[in-house]
Amino acid sequence: CEKELAKVMPMYNEALAALNVLRKDDIVEIKKLGNPPEGVRLVMKSMVFMLQVDTKKYVKVKKEDGIGTEVGYFETAQKTVLMDTKLLDTLRKYDKDNISPNVINKIEPFINDPAFDPKIIEKASKAACGLCKWVRAMYFYDKALKVLAPKKEELRQAEASAKAAEDILNEKRRQLQAILDHIENLQAQYQAAKDELESLEAKKAECDMKISNADILTVRLKDEKVRWSKYIKDLGVQYINLVGDVLLSSGIIAYLGVFSTTYRQDIVSDWYELIASHHIPGSPEFSFRTTLGKEVEIRKWN
Repeated sequence: CEKELAKVMPMYNEALAALNVLRKDDIVEIKKLGNPPEGVRLVMKSMVFMLQVDTKKYVKVKKEDGIGTEVGYFETAQKTVLMDTKLLDTLRKYDKDNISPNVINKIEPFINDPAFDPKIIEKASKAACGLCKWVRAMYFYDKALKVLAPKKEELRQAEASAKAAEDILNEKRRQLQAILDHIENLQAQYQAAKDELESLEAKKAECDMKISNADILTVRLKDEKVRWSKYIKDLGVQYINLVGDVLLSSGIIAYLGVFSTTYRQDIVSDWYELIASHHIPGSPEFSFRTTLGKEVEIRKWN
């Protein structure tokens, strides 16, 4: 369709160029023709139709046979079209995109008439030739436009559909972006929760270790309790027997240092019975080493 229009545009431009060559004097020259050639009459008739001269302004003339009258289109053009002092401007600004179908139907017979040829019309009048080119250009432009118009409408509808589809696509993209943003937010929350879980698990492991150590310590402290309970009990006994044990130890230091171990044990046994008879408490299994000795110092002896 655009190719058809492209074929017509040179013709249209040629018609405009022909109009630009014309002068007002050329139009006046046509207007003053008393008995114009048939080609000029044909062109002026087409001009009456193209400019849609009101039929009330049509001029009646006698028929060639002298019987009755008929519309004199050249004479009508003389009284209307050619009276327009700005005719050439009117033709240049003609609304070629909205030509009435009625006008086109009236012009079509001229286009099909071999006599309505610019080359033939030029022999009669150069000014009429320019107008003829203009009429033909308007006709073929309209035909090309009529073919193009439905395509333009289809294109408009297609563009509207494409825009609607694009709007839907943009909305879906916006919704998708919102979902992606939400997913990103959820992933961030998940990562934060995961980090917190790992932190809590590390703290739990630390607490488990502390509990385990505490359990071990509790068991050990329990054993220590038993040991210290026994030690305290033993100290209580030693405290009670302290007087007798110290008395025996003093006797050993003072009197038994030079004697043998067996003799010393016999003497200590006799002394124990003696202090017991006087109700002086003492250890039944008295040990000089335990009473006065220090294990740390004794170990150093070896």
